[in-house]
Amino acid sequence: MTAAGDPRAEAAARNDELIHPALIRAWLAWGLGWLLIFPTIGAIVAAQFNHPELLDGVPWLSFGRLRPIHVNGVIWGAFSTLFIVNPLSGQALMSLFSTHPPLEQRVARLRAMKI
Repeated sequence: MTAAGDPRAEAAARNDELIHPALIRAWLAWGLGWLLIFPTIGAIVAAQFNHPELLDGVPWLSFGRLRPIHVNGVIWGAFSTLFIVNPLSGQALMSLFSTHPPLEQRVARLRAMKI
């Protein structure tokens, strides 16, 4: 139980205001869709190695057309859901690989908190 005026409860309420559940569900659904569609195209491409006559009569389903669709779909579609921060935000390149802010920033944020 949290008492009224509890700083932790107030902070949790502020964080909950920032969450948009419908957007998160849509983001996860699109990621799952990309993960289902494009690896399936990759399986078709792999099957064409063992059975070259597979889909032989359909020129737009040839290896040369399906392989780039598979590769680009997996890289840009499925892996794009792995970004936690916007990679195009204009930050320094190395900040994209850090999981936490620098120690000085963390200490400054802690000191700025009103607890």
